[in-house]
Amino acid sequence: ALIADQSACPFRAFANHRLRAKTLEEPGYPLDPRIAGSLVHDVMELIWERLQDHKTLVSMPSERLSNLVKEVVTICLPAARKKRPDLFNDKFMRLEAERLHGLILDWLEQEKTRQPVRAIKLELETRYLAGPLTINMRADRIDELEDGQHVIIDYKTGSNINVNSWLDTRLGEPQVPLYCITGEFTPVAAAIAKINVSKCEFKGLAATANIADGLREYTGWPELLDHWKQGIDRLAAEYCRGHASVDPGKGACDYGALDTLCRIGEHQNG
Repeated sequence: ALIADQSACPFRAFANHRLRAKTLEEPGYPLDPRIAGSLVHDVMELIWERLQDHKTLVSMPSERLSNLVKEVVTICLPAARKKRPDLFNDKFMRLEAERLHGLILDWLEQEKTRQPVRAIKLELETRYLAGPLTINMRADRIDELEDGQHVIIDYKTGSNINVNSWLDTRLGEPQVPLYCITGEFTPVAAAIAKINVSKCEFKGLAATANIADGLREYTGWPELLDHWKQGIDRLAAEYCRGHASVDPGKGACDYGALDTLCRIGEHQNG
């Protein structure tokens, strides 16, 4: 989050991570997208703990796979109920179980189209040292291909995903690039698993074609990894030396803005 904030706007990183400033959340009854996203992460972790590999997924009868998803969803829902007991009454629990069941089955159909893989790490906790800054992170999933090479996967439940920003100097959305440079695994693909009711699909970049539908082949993969390392190190160095100018990138103020603190309107009008 710190690197992402520094990329979006240096002042945002300063405000969020040095001042610990927080926006005042608007009260609302609908399900918080963060809780919905956390549910999908929890379900996917348990699903792949049990499946383990692509071969098991594609060979499992449809009814058995459906029952497996139902079972895992039932296990994961109570954690969300604890966070929002006012919302997760019995009827809502049934509706959310039905929604998740259909969504995860749709996603697993997308997974079946991939070449054979094995999920070797789930929710992998690791760290990256960028000068004096220690960045702690947790990668959703590391897959191993048949040839022993690795794919980094991060789950996203939102509808707007832009991997083109990974090529920018300031590395918009640097989370997955950061996972790719930690050194524990040198991946041949960086993938976002978009698990959304509008469309389930992979998005990302890969060293070679045919790793998964939706991953774009990028010529010069080693150079790209180096670009990510340099970009992340640069952002970390900015933060460490106190660079905190009000300089939002395109769309940075659309979400999570602290405009009453940074007074961006006065900067733009003055």
